[in-house]
Amino acid sequence: MKIYLVGGAIRDSLLKLPIKEKDWVVVGSDINNMIKLGYKQVGKKFPVFIHPKSKEEYALARKEIKNNVGHKGFICFFSKKTTIIDDLYRRDLTINAIAKDSYNNIIDPFNGIKDIKNRIIKHVSNNFSDDPLRLLRVARFYSYLYHLNFNISLSTIKMLKKISYSGELKYISYDRIWKELKKTMLTNNPICFFRVLIISNSLNIIFPEIGYLLNNINNQFFFKKKFFKKNKNINHLEKNYIIRFLSLFYIIFKYYIRSNKNIKKKIFIFKNKINILSIKFNLPKKIKFILKKIDLIYKLDRELNNFNLFKIIDILHLLKINNNLELLNIIIKISFINLDKKIVFIDKKNKINYFKKDLIIKIFKLINCISIKDIILEGFINKNINNELIIRQKKKILLYFK
Repeated sequence: MKIYLVGGAIRDSLLKLPIKEKDWVVVGSDINNMIKLGYKQVGKKFPVFIHPKSKEEYALARKEIKNNVGHKGFICFFSKKTTIIDDLYRRDLTINAIAKDSYNNIIDPFNGIKDIKNRIIKHVSNNFSDDPLRLLRVARFYSYLYHLNFNISLSTIKMLKKISYSGELKYISYDRIWKELKKTMLTNNPICFFRVLIISNSLNIIFPEIGYLLNNINNQFFFKKKFFKKNKNINHLEKNYIIRFLSLFYIIFKYYIRSNKNIKKKIFIFKNKINILSIKFNLPKKIKFILKKIDLIYKLDRELNNFNLFKIIDILHLLKINNNLELLNIIIKISFINLDKKIVFIDKKNKINYFKKDLIIKIFKLINCISIKDIILEGFINKNINNELIIRQKKKILLYFK
């Protein structure tokens, strides 16, 4: 029985990146022997075990043969005779098909170390296209390694296109696509994920709603040039998948409605497409809420630039975030308000040069100081309560800033 460290841990150690987890492959053993040694079996389709002390995953070396559609359409074969090279051959990329034994000897039959040195993302074998999920994995790895100057080999791009044309992408569940996208949003360059989908002609298959919006933006040349440049702002945001995902859509929205023709119709279409996307992927409530308000967020950003205090208050009411500072902070981050320039004016206390972020938070806190209970106690009812609230909030803002 031999045990090998495989995959991402070796790749990341060679690149001097943090090692997130360790995966192990066992050669020369079987299920009964592993259980006798105290390992707990967890894999159903193929034998994966949890180490009794480290709790890390150990899998028996195996081979895979395609027998059905989709990324689950494989038969697994494993025995004591299955070698480490057999196991590495079934893997997706050469940089992930490297193993190390207990004596620190490296097993690298597909030149993964060479590809790491040359900064190349390359498939192991022609069996690569059997698994449609690999297209999403390549897109994610490209996002993960882009800052280290990695590129996808031309032969692998051909393989990605082959997967797109095969029709097998439709068999990947929405849950699995969302899982890959969530991981991608936490990488250094999440926008690279969509670059791969565009290059491989798979964007309209996996995210047809996003594909429609991108394809209907005026001046495609200008957009493509600016879009990826503008999305670098996302890299500066905290590694929170919700904020980064929403920021991506905020950028798409801004470019989509850029022309003045039929803005209301464009907003309606945008929200309709996003609603379909939200339902399909069962997006978290925070994401759904913000996406429904995306046109108001755009207006808020614009009125901050104009320093139109009353319109800012009106928009904050329409956003219906009440006194929820957490939601306001999400809005600030996704619209890159916190990355924008200062707004120059003099307030009552003779302070000048507010950052947009500080300005909107100050306004938000000031208007939420007004008590609705007091208004009700004074005899206001129904719509008059909200009308009086807005009047008092605007007076409060005028007193502070004028």
